[in-house]
Amino acid sequence: MSRNVSSLISVIIITYNRCRELERCLDSLMAQKNTNFEIVVVDGGSTDCTIDLIKQYPIKFVRESKRSGISAARNLGISNSKGGIVVFLDDDAIAEKDWLKSLVKPFEDERIAGVSGKVIPITNTLFNREFAPDYDQGPDIKETKYFVGCNMAFRKSALIEAGYFDTKIKYGHDENELCSRLLSAGYLLVYTPYAVAHHDYVPSFSALLRKKFKLGKSRAYLEKKLGHHSDSKKRIIYIILIPVAIVVLSLGAVSFYLSMFKPYFWCSVFLTICYVVLLTAVIKYRSKKSIIGAFLTIFTEFVRELGKIYGRLFPLTD
Repeated sequence: MSRNVSSLISVIIITYNRCRELERCLDSLMAQKNTNFEIVVVDGGSTDCTIDLIKQYPIKFVRESKRSGISAARNLGISNSKGGIVVFLDDDAIAEKDWLKSLVKPFEDERIAGVSGKVIPITNTLFNREFAPDYDQGPDIKETKYFVGCNMAFRKSALIEAGYFDTKIKYGHDENELCSRLLSAGYLLVYTPYAVAHHDYVPSFSALLRKKFKLGKSRAYLEKKLGHHSDSKKRIIYIILIPVAIVVLSLGAVSFYLSMFKPYFWCSVFLTICYVVLLTAVIKYRSKKSIIGAFLTIFTEFVRELGKIYGRLFPLTD
């Protein structure tokens, strides 16, 4: 790979104990049509075969002294990069051959500080079908206000001016917090559907719930810092009505077990079912999700709102 620093691109990968996924990712980078780039791998202290793997590739390896979250790891990668454009690709993502070339092309416009690409799921699971479409911003190149962290690039000079990633954010929304600052500084952000990376949303339902909870914590910090707040009606739906429905059903179950007020039990069951069906229908109508996806959204959004409450009670710190 060429090392002309004046036009060099730095591809930064954050990894931790994902040796096999990282190997697949690195192989996709080796196949890129754009050859003027360096690869910087920031490792959080992996104990698997990661160290042996990276010796097989022409990359710059940076090891974190301690794991401090995604933002700190990204900043470490930036500080160890030489390129004027820094690109971020998740260690479990696969880049198409034209990915890097398409991702950096919009930077020909000096007003553009960042570019995000299209993300397509690797596997055809329920969670990927229902939640990954949120990553797709359409078939056209256009200005945008938010990025997908697993497939994005920034002009390094703009990152330095903005002050890098906020290290208080350990997981999720770190890219969008940075995007807000870049937009406030007058820069443009662009989405291109031609820079395609393949990346799964989550591997399992438990991973989905953990992801939503962490995103909720980060969202609480983001809302406080930027003054952006979620729709209050949505919060009422997920924070108040769902627990009320659960409590009503639980009380009904207790009364049934004690052979008391059986009519109340069946009434509570009926009302709970009606509520869930109605909310599922509303979510399906307002989104691209299937009935199953809409039903799952009820509970995943509830978990995210719990994460936001936790984030408000225990704010993020460095």
